[in-house]
Amino acid sequence: MDLEFLRTKISEKFESMEKFADSISVNRVTVSNWLRKKHEPESNRLFDIVDALELTPTEVDILMGEPPISVVFRKIGRTPSEKSVRSSSEEIADTFFKINNSKHPVRNNIYPITVRGVADPIRIANHIRNFLGLKNNEPVILNEVLVELKRNNIAVYFIPFKKLDISLPDNSSSHREVAFSAFKGDKKLIFLDTERTRDGITFDICHELAHILLDHRETTDDEEKLCNLVAQELVMPKDLINNNDEFTPFLNAKTPWSKMVNRFNHFIAEYDWSPKGLALALANQGLIKRGSHQFKKLMKLDSLWRSKQKTIDQIYFSNLVNLDFDTLVKFFSKTIYYDRDIFKPFLELKEAALEGRLSNRRLATLLNIDSGDAEELIRSWEEDISTEGPEVEQEQQS
Repeated sequence: MDLEFLRTKISEKFESMEKFADSISVNRVTVSNWLRKKHEPESNRLFDIVDALELTPTEVDILMGEPPISVVFRKIGRTPSEKSVRSSSEEIADTFFKINNSKHPVRNNIYPITVRGVADPIRIANHIRNFLGLKNNEPVILNEVLVELKRNNIAVYFIPFKKLDISLPDNSSSHREVAFSAFKGDKKLIFLDTERTRDGITFDICHELAHILLDHRETTDDEEKLCNLVAQELVMPKDLINNNDEFTPFLNAKTPWSKMVNRFNHFIAEYDWSPKGLALALANQGLIKRGSHQFKKLMKLDSLWRSKQKTIDQIYFSNLVNLDFDTLVKFFSKTIYYDRDIFKPFLELKEAALEGRLSNRRLATLLNIDSGDAEELIRSWEEDISTEGPEVEQEQQS
């Protein structure tokens, strides 16, 4: 810890060491011992210090001598991300990096590649396929890619963006963040918005993997378009579509509606594809034209199909309508144990808070509740542990 930086920030923010000590509920002697290098602050005090000094993620990294954090978004629409959205995203990513400091270095490093001249989406996609152990014409399947990312230590977190304020203020469906990657040295995390269906989630992961492979820390519109093309190639490989007669019905304007629907049901069942995704892929590959009869039929099918699809939020987070105390008690006591992969971020927050690696203040900030409710929430978890016993804990873990 950079103690001189800590001393400077305390003097900038507080009139005296006593007032700083009071703000984080310790005595002046404790702070003095920190600054004289007699001992470092306990891990559970770090977030209190950060909150009291109102440090930015960059300043926290300076304090801890760590590499800076950066986030790159996958957006619908071309408007830039607002500062409040970026700040919220950096804060939540920084929290998970810190509470699981040793967990996130990538095991089999996905080495960044340098693009010179015109970037080839297929070449980039093949690098990602190689990292994931896929063949060059093999579509990415959501469950399989999640397993491979977990094996390589790239954590994927499903987060309800709007409920945690990681969205544009107007909540526009056409201009909003739906995913972002977070970088901190050799550590990488992917965050996905739960207000997406399976096909959207799959595309978002592939888009973020392109950001990771290309080592993007800030992106331009052209780089965003490139990552979309890479994701499209990963989901719907060009070679697979061009060399497979099963796609012929989608190229012929005279194909009966029933035949087209039946053919596409096969791809939905096997690959979690969407009709809109296929329409855009066929158009980008020059096999049909946008606005053509074939394109419009696929878009019509997409409208009918999408009306029946549920988002991850509707399936898993439907009970988390309000972030009030009673709802959160039930959510953290029961819901998060139903699917540990989906609810992993909330399981980690609960575990960190119980072990003192996450402060009440930071938990309150992340959940958009006041610090008193956060303190009471943690107390309810401690009571559950004391009354459940080992049998119940084993049942939850299974």
